[in-house]
Amino acid sequence: MDSYHRLYAALLSRKGSPWFTDRMCNALATMTSEHLPDQTPDDLLPSVICAMFLQSIIWWLEHERPIPPEQLAEQSSQLVRAVLRATAAT
Repeated sequence: MDSYHRLYAALLSRKGSPWFTDRMCNALATMTSEHLPDQTPDDLLPSVICAMFLQSIIWWLEHERPIPPEQLAEQSSQLVRAVLRATAAT
């Protein structure tokens, strides 16, 4: 992602490609649902996790990549783990 940050920034910006954003979110939701028992990509939890990852990437690009991509991935993963813990507790 870092190598192609200009391309991703253009595609994910407000004036970017809704088609690309939708495809990326669907792919993330599908990957997420593969790791969650009893969840499909159309369920709420994979969709929320997808939105969190996507918004993290958009934030990172809009703020001119203020942290290394590895740190972004770790922080995003921590947020997702918190959501998973919260949903498991309900």
